Amino acid sequence: MLTKLSEHSEFFVSAEKCRRLAIGCRICGNEQSYGNKKKKHNNMKKYLLIKISKK
Repeated sequence: MLTKLSEHSEFFVSAEKCRRLAIGCRICGNEQSYGNKKKKHNNMKKYLLIKISKK
């Protein structure tokens, strides 16, 4: 149970970092950079969800 909990907390920490990065790019006004970061963020979320579900 504790292992599962730590895996989920790692996922949420990573997702929060990606969200902050995306917000930062949006504030800068660099739309292309924001689009790239958002795509990477979505790919990372998918990867982490697959990784968590396999365990």
